[in-house]
Amino acid sequence: MKKQAIHFAILSFSVLLGLAACQGGDSHDKGELNATHKQLVDDVTDMLFNSLISTGNYEQILVMADSLENEGKLNEAEANRWRGDAHARMGHHRTAEFYWNKVIAGGCDGGNYDEYVNTAASLSNLLVNKGDYEGGLRATLPAIQEIEARGDTVSVGYAILLESLGRCQLNLGRTDEASKSYDKAYACYLQNAKSTPNSDALRHALIDAHNTSLSYLTTHYYAEALIWTTRADTLVERLSYLPGASTQFIELVRARLHIQRATALQGLGRQAEAKAAYEAYQASSYGKSDQGRIDATRYLQVAGRYQEAADNFRDLDRILNEWEIDLTPKNIASYLFPKYRANALAGRKDSAIAIGLNILNLMDSTIVELQNNDAAELATIYETQQKETVIAQQQARIAEQEASQSRILLIGTAAALLLIVGFFVTYLLYRQRAQRALATTNEQLQKAYDQLKAATEAKELLEDELHIARNIQMSMLPSHFPDHEGLDIFALMTPAKDVGGDLYDFLLSGSQLYFCIGDVSGKGVPASLFMAQAVRLFRTLATQQMMPSDIATKMNNALVQNNEQGMFITMFIGLVDLTTGHLDFCNAGHNPPVLFEQVWKGSFLQMESNAPIGLWPELKFVGEEIDNIKDRPLFLYTDGLNEAENKYEEQFGDEQLINIFRKEYASGSHQLIEHMQAAVEKHRDGAEPSDDLTMMYIHIR
Repeated sequence: MKKQAIHFAILSFSVLLGLAACQGGDSHDKGELNATHKQLVDDVTDMLFNSLISTGNYEQILVMADSLENEGKLNEAEANRWRGDAHARMGHHRTAEFYWNKVIAGGCDGGNYDEYVNTAASLSNLLVNKGDYEGGLRATLPAIQEIEARGDTVSVGYAILLESLGRCQLNLGRTDEASKSYDKAYACYLQNAKSTPNSDALRHALIDAHNTSLSYLTTHYYAEALIWTTRADTLVERLSYLPGASTQFIELVRARLHIQRATALQGLGRQAEAKAAYEAYQASSYGKSDQGRIDATRYLQVAGRYQEAADNFRDLDRILNEWEIDLTPKNIASYLFPKYRANALAGRKDSAIAIGLNILNLMDSTIVELQNNDAAELATIYETQQKETVIAQQQARIAEQEASQSRILLIGTAAALLLIVGFFVTYLLYRQRAQRALATTNEQLQKAYDQLKAATEAKELLEDELHIARNIQMSMLPSHFPDHEGLDIFALMTPAKDVGGDLYDFLLSGSQLYFCIGDVSGKGVPASLFMAQAVRLFRTLATQQMMPSDIATKMNNALVQNNEQGMFITMFIGLVDLTTGHLDFCNAGHNPPVLFEQVWKGSFLQMESNAPIGLWPELKFVGEEIDNIKDRPLFLYTDGLNEAENKYEEQFGDEQLINIFRKEYASGSHQLIEHMQAAVEKHRDGAEPSDDLTMMYIHIR
């Protein structure tokens, strides 16, 4: 059906041209007719190609370009421009550059001025978008000079090229030149809007101001971004009064300008104005959409509101999937890098690590895919060059034949012999190269097999050793809990990997109960070794009957020594008198425990903020106390509980933790921890745990 549609389109095209050619008249009329004929060709061609573009039939554009060029309906420059457009839309950027460079190399003489200008604009935009700013300069400057030499400085093509030039100069650090280019482009757009007072012309000027503001924001030139946002505001108001202006488009641009203004103002230290602009953005329908929440993260990160930024990125995977966005290196940098930064600066270390690993995996596969695509495109370009060479040789032979039949026969025979010899030489060289490549491949395969075998054996050995290490680590944590009258205590540690960095411990001496819970930075073997040191130190110092704050201070002084990896541990250390219920405690950067309250049936304990243990030497940790925790259950945990994530990266959360505690606090230590663990498993819904999970429950009656 597609081929039939194309044949019908070409037939219609030919009929229209025939009708134009059949008109009679004198020489003056014929001159006008030729101009009309050319305009008709251009209009019908654009109509056909734009129809194929709107339906996404890019392969058919290539077929159409070949057909119309062979029939003489398109010249070489016109055909190559459409070929470049088709390949660019298919993501074949190298091939698009190849065809567009051929148009540029042909110059703008011979009626190809429009093709030259439009192609230069397309090529410069492609190069700028992929970050080749030097290449963008090389594409834009000659075209701009040609336009200025012709005095055509009010055309939209001139404005587009100036805008691309400004982006190149800005990203190359040439800010003064960029400012001049942007101003000239803006003036050109305004001149077009003045001479053509309709919504389309003003819309182009508005889009230019909006994009220029965004370029300055991206490069952190906040003062300049604010100037262009103000210009865009003025144009939005003008556009809203014109008949036929799209209300939906106006509201969309207004919302985007709110967030751009908020970001620029925040970058300039004008926090109150920035907050007001952000609140206006949030009130818009666009600000509440998926795209709007993603766009808001730029402002939130400039404002240091990393928790909110990380929350906005929570549904990013679903959003990218719904938008059908391919994770190219550019899109990874645009979406996943900011998501990683937001989570890292928000202190969500496990989420940041998971995102970082995802980025590494995506970059590996993307690099391989790009290499394959580059190879395929180079092969296509090479094949095209070969075809063009053969065509050129054929045309040369035909021209020579008209002059001398005998000479062309001799040349043709010689050319044929050269082609045959060249073919055999090429074939032999290719075969030798292929044989060498095959031998190299076999060697590489054998080497890879040997490496895989060795890696498998090493993996099996490592798994055995990790299993032993897990047993040793778990044996360090108490599994039997004291049977003491009036004391209900239970704890559980579940590592995310074979070995982990969480810990809990307790020591009962008479009526004095020492206890602790902790979370080492990182996971795996290094964390487990650091955890072992922490457990040993806690037991040693608790045996000496020190206060919790002194235990934390002594542990810090010991663990900070020779800590070249910069590891640390958050801990909650407590000492409770089982007779009086008096609790002394020290919190070293750990999650706040939940303590039973008669009114609220449990809330997070308000505590002094101490640093984690092991970060800095000579710290003096501050202790606190509660007069009596009898009949007030205490629940301690690590962030593997409240930060447990499901496959949508949604966290278990503090609210759900509190709700379960309030419901189950009276059921006993075993039952509460079992309910909490089951709730976490249900929330994860099959997702792999990203962190160790440790819980402890203490109830004194």
